[in-house]
Amino acid sequence: MFEFVSVPLINAIYEDNPFVGLYTLPLLIWHPMQLVLGTAVAPHVAAYVQKKQELLAKEKEEQEKRNTEDTMKTMEMGASIDVHNMTEHDNSQH
Repeated sequence: MFEFVSVPLINAIYEDNPFVGLYTLPLLIWHPMQLVLGTAVAPHVAAYVQKKQELLAKEKEEQEKRNTEDTMKTMEMGASIDVHNMTEHDNSQH
């Protein structure tokens, strides 16, 4: 879009200059170069992003599993402490 505005503007500003074609050359090369490079690079970037998303999902799943295991261990420890305290309490009443 930029080159559609800038090329006529450059032509209007430098209309009597014999090098006006050279002034527009960077604009005429830049956009097609972006398209070609973007087309070449986009699949690699998409594959990289996909790989990182999968890795992050796996790490999150492993972390959730560890958290669940830790919670279960804590609950088991709490239950055994409660049973131990109840037993001591029952023994002290007799």
